[in-house]
Amino acid sequence: MRLLIAALLASTVASAAVAQAPASVKNGFTLAVTGDLIGPEKPITAYGDPGTQRISKLLSGADAAFGNQEGSIFDLDKFESWPAAQNGGGTPINDAVVAFDLKTMGFKLMSLGNNHATDFGVEGLVETHRSLDAAGIVHAGTGDSLTAARAPAYVTTAKGVVGLVSFAGTYTDLSIAADANPGRGFRARPGLAPLRSRELQLVTPEQMQTLRAIAARSETPDAAKNPEVFSAAKSGEELTIGKTTFRVAEGAGLAYDLNADDRAAALASVKEARGKADLVMFSIHAHETASSDPEDVRPADYMRSLFHELIDAGADAIVRHGPHALLGVEIYKGRPIFYGMGSLMFQVGDKKRQFRGFTLPEAWYDGAVAVSEYKDGRVAAIRIHPFVQNLEDDRLVGTPRSPTHDEAQRVLKRIQAASVQFGTRIDIEGDVGVIRVGAK
Repeated sequence: MRLLIAALLASTVASAAVAQAPASVKNGFTLAVTGDLIGPEKPITAYGDPGTQRISKLLSGADAAFGNQEGSIFDLDKFESWPAAQNGGGTPINDAVVAFDLKTMGFKLMSLGNNHATDFGVEGLVETHRSLDAAGIVHAGTGDSLTAARAPAYVTTAKGVVGLVSFAGTYTDLSIAADANPGRGFRARPGLAPLRSRELQLVTPEQMQTLRAIAARSETPDAAKNPEVFSAAKSGEELTIGKTTFRVAEGAGLAYDLNADDRAAALASVKEARGKADLVMFSIHAHETASSDPEDVRPADYMRSLFHELIDAGADAIVRHGPHALLGVEIYKGRPIFYGMGSLMFQVGDKKRQFRGFTLPEAWYDGAVAVSEYKDGRVAAIRIHPFVQNLEDDRLVGTPRSPTHDEAQRVLKRIQAASVQFGTRIDIEGDVGVIRVGAK
């Protein structure tokens, strides 16, 4: 028994040691990360716009550059299938040649796991894969099966191999990939790697007592036959009414239960990548916030603990995308966690930010590129370069333009304020935000 305990302890210590080992990229390695790309619908690099050139210089100047491709990339006039019955709130689509334009801008890594992955069905996803493959952009988060969607993708740079693992917490149900089922003769289904969660409304014991009394009065003879419409637990700490589940807690609030299998799969993929890559990134597309308000700068309750687990498992950087506004940055054990990088491309609405009868928030048209520089396998400094979306040039609406000094300060101060909750200090030097990792 003592030998068994000793072996288990040794294994635990060894695992922790591996997880905390520095990345093995060469000194001076730089990683550029940005947020969502909803567009561009047509190539933009040939216009020679200073804003595009500035972003291209940041991305192509890094050893590896990452973004979340939120939308399909293929030629619609050659597409022989149909739009899906579900979409992620629209059907953004870019011409196939845009993939080469993104490569020209400097992108080497893309996530495809998001709520727009199958706007045009699995056929559209497969065509998007082909477009990115033709351009030489490595992508993760989707695949020809669930196993493939969960698997790391790798890109080789002059200073080391980068592994990318990508999952989606916000998606359409039709987007989830599936493995083959030979026993039933089912082929694998292309799609994304989900990180499924169940939203819980937290209530006090007194509030739960009231809810149970209401449920008892409202229960019908058919309730047991239709639990998806109305189901009331007779005992325990939870009560589900319709699609809302209430759980007893010390105070009211919002919580999420993560699917255990998906969580384990994310950790396993990171560990797999750790054994093959010199630097490991994990990305997730997740709109969820602490309050369900999309403008809330606080992430959903599960995110921080999950991201810490992923870093402990071997991730060197975490990038969350999905929220349209810029959010905070956390440094955990010397590794950066970007909680929201906004949008690099945001071709939604017109030049007056009008979309479907609404005026979209100004903050949704701000963005940033964060460039992390590594020394001795660890991040030494992160420089955050702000930009704003072009709402003036008809050819470039929703693509980055260089900010004025006041615009840059506004963007950086927003990220600075959102990072306070994580204890992260961001110095604003000129029109660039700087995080010196390890500095107090």
